Amino acid sequence: GTQIGCAKWVTNQGVLSLQINTLTPGQDYWISVDDDNTSGTFSLCINCAPLGVNITSTNVTCFGLNNGTATAVPYGGTAPYTYLWTGPGSFASTNSNITNLVPGTYFLKVTDFTGDFVNSSVVITQPAAALSVAITSQTNVSCAGGNDGSVTVLGSGGTPGYQYKIDAGAYQASGTFGSLTAGSYTITVKDANNCTSTVPVTITTIADITPPVISGCPSNITQSNDAGLCSAVVSWVEPTATDNCTAAGALVWTKSHTPGTVFTVGTTTVTYTAKDAANNTSLACSFTVTVNDTEKPVISGCPSNITQSNDAGLCSAVVSWVEPTATDNCTAAGALVWAKSHTPGTVFPVGTTTVTYTATDAALNISNICSFTVTVNDTEKPVISGCPSNITQSN
Repeated sequence: GTQIGCAKWVTNQGVLSLQINTLTPGQDYWISVDDDNTSGTFSLCINCAPLGVNITSTNVTCFGLNNGTATAVPYGGTAPYTYLWTGPGSFASTNSNITNLVPGTYFLKVTDFTGDFVNSSVVITQPAAALSVAITSQTNVSCAGGNDGSVTVLGSGGTPGYQYKIDAGAYQASGTFGSLTAGSYTITVKDANNCTSTVPVTITTIADITPPVISGCPSNITQSNDAGLCSAVVSWVEPTATDNCTAAGALVWTKSHTPGTVFTVGTTTVTYTAKDAANNTSLACSFTVTVNDTEKPVISGCPSNITQSNDAGLCSAVVSWVEPTATDNCTAAGALVWAKSHTPGTVFPVGTTTVTYTATDAALNISNICSFTVTVNDTEKPVISGCPSNITQSN
């Protein structure tokens, strides 16, 4: 700097005196002393503060890392300063700022230009436990192809203030994730220091063992035969079914009959079952279809009324005719049961007699009556016997 004063050593007087009245408080000054044989330099601070040091630090953010820092900020004394740090293990540094620190106590010695020094220390900490995340509950997918799986996780350790994400999704405050399909996922927890930990999650599909449920099973059906037939076309509203996993339209039905089927006279059992994609089969829907034969046999060839004279010498006559026939929608002609008041070759007395025929089928349906009359007329003259001979007699 600028020379502001000079003094000369006087031999044997023993004291060097220099008075300068223009110095600024708090300012460092250099003093040089030299004689014919030697010289020296030292500093002088006018009304300077004592040497001291502040330490600012950051702790290790995540358990087990070495990212702590410390910075020495000296004050007072006479600059420039030197630094000596020591710490855990063989740590040592002469920088004012030290980084990549593991947890522990770090000691600092700061020395100023005059040789004055001050000691201090700082403790670098880390979270008490490593950050971790655990599954607390899990719901697997109820049906193949579904997305009703869910999982809940909980973070611990590290620095509280946890956030969670699944795979590459965004972080959220809740550790619950829903609407999951079957598959493998990775859930990440992040703490307040941005430390992370992960846990793998595998969502599976629960085996479907629940059979479909049929509803609307028809009641038993009773119906008469269709005209002229020994059967009937029968219809009904088909049952429906629901399933916990398989859509109604994808269920596979087994049906013994379908609406519009022709059913023969008698009783037939109709069954329905439904099977889902997991091959679970429902309980059977079962009902009966009864077709009754209510149609009468039909007689044809019913004879016309018959009129006949008596047989000679008799007050009657043997009368014959061609018998009627009958057909039926169900019962064969030969199996019909006939009810006949008379048969051909019967002896009919003089007069009018009504002859009737009916036919009954296996269902006990009775035909309309075939009816005709047989009239035997007496056309034979009386025969006189004992007729006297001619008589001649005198008066």
